Amino acid sequence: MSRQDAQPLSHQQALQRLCDCALACASRQSDARARRALREACQQALDSLSAPVIPDNFDYRDAEKVVMTFIEAGGTWSELTAAVSRHALKGAMRKHGRV
Repeated sequence: MSRQDAQPLSHQQALQRLCDCALACASRQSDARARRALREACQQALDSLSAPVIPDNFDYRDAEKVVMTFIEAGGTWSELTAAVSRHALKGAMRKHGRV
């Protein structure tokens, strides 16, 4: 399964998979398949641990917080302005009751 197809793992799931793969490599002659599984598990664990965590009580109406969270998560200013431009008309129409 490629990394693009995989569902994101929780921190606990990613670390559990990493431990399982490490044990499999340590308990037998490490073949190429076991080493590949260990590399993938390491990458998934790193991806999981570096993913931004947004609290459940996050106030999405606070524009400053939304922008800072987006930028801190690795988003770029150009991506943000493009998304705002795409949704500006929809927001304006909703405000005037046309959507």
